[in-house]
Amino acid sequence: MKRFTVWSGFLGVLLSYTVAVGCSSDDSGSGGSASGGDTSSGGKKSSGGSDSGGSDGSGANSGSGGKKSTGGSGGSDSTGGMGGEAMGGLGGMGGDAGTDPENYLENPGFEEGSTDKLAPIPGWEEEGDLVASYLEANGARTGVMKLGHWAGDKFEVSTYQTVTSIPNGTYTFSVWVHRSEGFEAQYLFARDYGDGANEMTQDTIDNFSEAEYVKVELSGIEVTNNQVTVGIYSSADAGVWANFDDAALVQE
Repeated sequence: MKRFTVWSGFLGVLLSYTVAVGCSSDDSGSGGSASGGDTSSGGKKSSGGSDSGGSDGSGANSGSGGKKSTGGSGGSDSTGGMGGEAMGGLGGMGGDAGTDPENYLENPGFEEGSTDKLAPIPGWEEEGDLVASYLEANGARTGVMKLGHWAGDKFEVSTYQTVTSIPNGTYTFSVWVHRSEGFEAQYLFARDYGDGANEMTQDTIDNFSEAEYVKVELSGIEVTNNQVTVGIYSSADAGVWANFDDAALVQE
């Protein structure tokens, strides 16, 4: 009887200890609603919670982040609950970038060819005082090379290109021009773009700068025979200069 009484007492103590340990994980203990709850560290209102980085923040609906940004580290009832609504939602779609129209000219930036003043310019032809039309490897608008019109004596020269096998339609010929004053005449031209078509021209006289390149355009070229000749004409006294770069022939 003494052994049974002692053993029963031991079991009672052990059972009481087990119940006590089990009760240590209730709502008010660690891991309960108090730790990681609504207002504690990691809760809904804490750093990164559902109110942090909302729809008015950086990366809102259409930006790189989502509506709610990085969520809270703690949930409402447990120590390590799920985060907020998203870790930065999908960004908005970009607008259409568009594409540049096709440039039908060969060597439009004058990057191909030799700086020898009497060397031919790939893709282009020359007429008049040939020494006054040449490529130069400095002062380009883009790239390295540019076209120059200059001579130590009075000069008259044309640099042009004939483009064939193009769709009929309306075209614009443009060139970026950087030049001095003193030209007797200088203009862009278009010819041979249809049966009986008159030559079209666009002066650079009222649209130029000695400090920078200015874009000059000859538009409304109505091609009806699938080809056109476009170019630049210059006439000036000795020492008057002009630079040309980034020519283009595009369909309107």
